[in-house]
Order: sequence, then structure tokens, then C-alpha cells
Amino acid sequence: MRSTDDKHVMAVDLAANSLDKEAIGVLLKECGASEVNEKSF
Repeated sequence: MRSTDDKHVMAVDLAANSLDKEAIGVLLKECGASEVNEKSF
């Protein structure tokens, strides 16, 4: 992942969220996210 002046990285803890990952992805896309990727840490 890479952030730039106009692109930012956001981390979402799926275990601490009431929405599932698909719903979160749709919400982020509807709000203008150019990419939604899943990465495990």
C-alpha cells in the first residue's frame, strides 16, 4: 500500500465492527474510495 498527497490509507478492524467486510467495502466505494483491499496483520 502507498499513500500520496491525495490518496490515503485507512485500516479497519473487522473484528471490532458490526458490518461484515463486504458491506464495509461497498460503503467505502460509495464514499469515493478508489481501491478497497484486505490485508491481514
